[in-house]
Amino acid sequence: MRVPGITPSRLALLGALSLAATVYACKKQEPANGANPPDTVAAAPAKDSVTAIQVGRHVGPDKRVTDSTTTFGAKDTMFVAVTTMGTESNAALGARWTKDADLISEMNGTVTAAGTPTVTVFHVEHTKGWPSGKYRVEIFLDGMSVGTRDLTVK
Repeated sequence: MRVPGITPSRLALLGALSLAATVYACKKQEPANGANPPDTVAAAPAKDSVTAIQVGRHVGPDKRVTDSTTTFGAKDTMFVAVTTMGTESNAALGARWTKDADLISEMNGTVTAAGTPTVTVFHVEHTKGWPSGKYRVEIFLDGMSVGTRDLTVK
């Protein structure tokens, strides 16, 4: 059916205008004052995450490493301070020390504070002295590996 006075080009123009009006009407409008519109929901906070892994010979009262190094002497204690951030308390945190393919030590802890940065410290020592060579400490959060640090004993 043809409508008098409506050419194909006018019909295309009307269709384009109609589509543009529909898109504009459906577009979400942001409030002028910058506030969240009432139908939006803030994103849920992320689960715990490891934000820092420090290794060294000593830790301070705040549980952070005071002399960061990856090179140790045979009689040094190896410390690793793991900083976590998140909203879940009682997250499982672990550290595994290896030399080549050999397990040296494995330790587990629990993140007890929720929502704020929390530092958990692990350490290993060898009273008879560490054999020289390459070591590695791997950090786990809730059973998942979240980082490693390569260490050397000279």
